[in-house]
Amino acid sequence: MARNRIDYTLDANTILHSSASSISSSAAGLVGGAAKILDLGQGRVDATLVVDISAVDIAAGDEATVFAQFSDGGPGTTAFEAGNWIAQGSLIFGDVTLNGSKADTVVGRYEMGVTNEISGTTYRYMRVYLLIAASGALTYTAYLVRDA
Repeated sequence: MARNRIDYTLDANTILHSSASSISSSAAGLVGGAAKILDLGQGRVDATLVVDISAVDIAAGDEATVFAQFSDGGPGTTAFEAGNWIAQGSLIFGDVTLNGSKADTVVGRYEMGVTNEISGTTYRYMRVYLLIAASGALTYTAYLVRDA
């Protein structure tokens, strides 16, 4: 039987969120308990953001959105201060009335293509950010895989 899942090689340097805990308030991705900002370098990077969900709250009105955020504001936390980043894409998880899908989100793997070149500007730094609406919660890991 054919298998439709791509197996990725995990590079520990590209992990964007590794917490095994349920997240119930909006926050940047954490690795080892610290906010993770990935330095992509000065050139264009085309990649796949891999998000593995191990638990999700799908009660009516609950929503969790994982954003791929990019910044050219410099290394460290100042790179993502208010107004100094751009969201290149997002994955919306939760209840069918909010996630824009025909079904509630289920546990599993989700993938999204991303690039750090947006409207002619190359953004050097990347992170994931989880936005929680209502009383939602999400347990997930996320990492980046460069496209061949």
